[in-house]
Amino acid sequence: MRIDSITGQVVGIRWRYMAIATILNETIVIPNSMVMKNRITVVARRGDERTTWLRQVPFVVEFDHPPARVVAQVEDELAHLSIPFVASRPAPIVACTEFLQDSGIEYAVAYHLTDPAEYWITDSRVRAHVYAALLRHSFRISYPRRI
Repeated sequence: MRIDSITGQVVGIRWRYMAIATILNETIVIPNSMVMKNRITVVARRGDERTTWLRQVPFVVEFDHPPARVVAQVEDELAHLSIPFVASRPAPIVACTEFLQDSGIEYAVAYHLTDPAEYWITDSRVRAHVYAALLRHSFRISYPRRI
C-alpha cells in the first residue's frame, strides 16, 4: 500500500494506528486520524483479487533520435529479456512521454511487477537493461543544456 510517499506492506491495524513495513526494514506507524485524512493506494490489487503492479521507469534521449525508432528498439530489446519480477505477459511497453526543452525527449518503460515488495531493485534492473539497449543502438542519453 502507499500513503503519501510511504510504500510498504500493512503489518498491523490497531485501534489507534496502522503499521507499515517498508523495504528499508523500517516500520512506519501512522495514526488512524492521518489514515482517515489521506488517500491510500492499495497496490497490486483489484478489489479482493491480487494482480500485477504497473510501474513506469522514465529515461531521456537526445533530440537527434526519432522517437518511433527509440520506442521500437528499446521495446524489442525488453521483449526478449527475462528480468526477475517483471511479467512476460503483458510485455513491457515503451512510450514517448514528453519533449523537454533543455535536455531531450522523455520516454517511459511501463512494466508489470509481479511482487510489489521488489519494486526498488526491479526498477533498477529495468533501468540497467534500458541503458544497455540505448548503448547498443547508439542512442545518446540526454543531459540538461545550459546556455
